[in-house]
Amino acid sequence: MSRSQFDTGQVHQRQVAVWVRKRLVDSKGVFHSATHRLSQYGVILADGVGMGKTWEALAASALLLVEGSKQKTSGAKRQNKRRQAARVLVLCPPGLVSKWTREIRDPEGFRRRLDDWTNRHPQRRAFVHKTLTQPFEIRSRADLPRLTKKGSRLTFPPGIYICNWNVLRRDVGAGYTRLAALRRQKWNIVIVDESHHREAKAAIKTLERYSTVEQMILLRVRSRNMATPAEMLA
Repeated sequence: MSRSQFDTGQVHQRQVAVWVRKRLVDSKGVFHSATHRLSQYGVILADGVGMGKTWEALAASALLLVEGSKQKTSGAKRQNKRRQAARVLVLCPPGLVSKWTREIRDPEGFRRRLDDWTNRHPQRRAFVHKTLTQPFEIRSRADLPRLTKKGSRLTFPPGIYICNWNVLRRDVGAGYTRLAALRRQKWNIVIVDESHHREAKAAIKTLERYSTVEQMILLRVRSRNMATPAEMLA
């Protein structure tokens, strides 16, 4: 899939899903290259109700986590441990926090398909399940979880966090440690729902690690063809 396809909008959802899976699962030794491309283009999902955007985003996350956890390094055990602790952040409007949680916890939906997406790597399935199947809702700053100490830094426990984007947008002062940590956290994956909204762009700007994400959103790539969830899973 070329950059020109993204720029002209000639991309179908299934093309994106196949493109991601081909590079992260079927090929060998191309994880860093694929990750570079994902960070350069973003993954563009069709904007329509019932088109399977949530599932596709979660599927891409699962594949990225599988590949990231299997990377071998010649470094110390500490680096290997790091790959077994992933943090995923979902930014969404306040009214969609519960929807994301329901989608993730649905035993006949996402959880059932998660086994299919990770069946080629059963030894890493437990790691992906642990990361993606226990969503932590952040509806307000009062919901921010307790931080754990990692060296001299404060960090969030591994897992998937469904965050009301207004939490990031509010200025509560530099003294609020947990909110500052949320903004500084080195998230492995960030999913932005309804990213075309002004509030989403304002929230993204507060994340230190993702100062370039706004450029992806500004591409405003459009897809003329949209797949249903059934078509995506076919």
